[in-house]
Amino acid sequence: LAFSAPRAVKYSGKVTQKGDYKLGVQYSANISTNTLCQAYANLTDEIEDFHQPESEEKVYEEKYDGYTKTLVAYSLDPLSIGSEIYLRYGVLSDWEVGLSYGSGLGFQLGYQLFDESNIDGALSLEYSSQEYSLPGKFGDFQEFIGFEFNRKDILSHFRMSTSLGKNERFGYVGYGHSLVYSQIEYGLSSSGIEYINPDNEIIQLGKGDSFGYFSYGTYLNTKLGYEWVFVLIGANLYYQDYGETELPLSEKVSMDGLTIVPSLGLQLSF
Repeated sequence: LAFSAPRAVKYSGKVTQKGDYKLGVQYSANISTNTLCQAYANLTDEIEDFHQPESEEKVYEEKYDGYTKTLVAYSLDPLSIGSEIYLRYGVLSDWEVGLSYGSGLGFQLGYQLFDESNIDGALSLEYSSQEYSLPGKFGDFQEFIGFEFNRKDILSHFRMSTSLGKNERFGYVGYGHSLVYSQIEYGLSSSGIEYINPDNEIIQLGKGDSFGYFSYGTYLNTKLGYEWVFVLIGANLYYQDYGETELPLSEKVSMDGLTIVPSLGLQLSF
């Protein structure tokens, strides 16, 4: 399952040449230190025994704030493995456009900044959006509190690469930096169902928030092959401060952390 933005950089510093296509599939993992820490701190085996109450009067226990905190952390930056299919086309001299599909639809635009000897540099922008439900017991708990979540991401990559052979005939070694802006909207149920806290007081879970945060990253990748068939291997490292989120029975909490995104892909050039 792939719930995160497509943050694995699968480009070189050379944009797709005018009239050419690049078709590929990319597999990547998303490993978030924040989500790992929240899961370790807040989850126990009790989540495996979670069942929704039969009655409409649902009791929101204090321990559920830990579950909710982990649910929010997982939504912001999940532990996941997923795939992405993409197509890029050289539409004009020094310009490329692209489409991708993974856990959501994405759009990409790239521009050639410089091309000197066997060193190339380019700038690209991507946009993607998605909303999702979680599987298993997490999905049951998500339904219990009525947790809804969607995100929109704008990714900017400064791409550089060293060509292996003329015009990347055998591939390239790539490196660069990334800046990602994520706009998040999330909320809890406002369906009118009563939730009772441990003191038998009715609480309202109709809380939600909309906020944005930046991720800063760097990457290293390589493409190896010949003529039109290539294998891509890469790794990205991001840091992000997710800001504050509000939970039903506690004050706002702040979260931040590193994310590692290793990736492996196959690309056809024609």
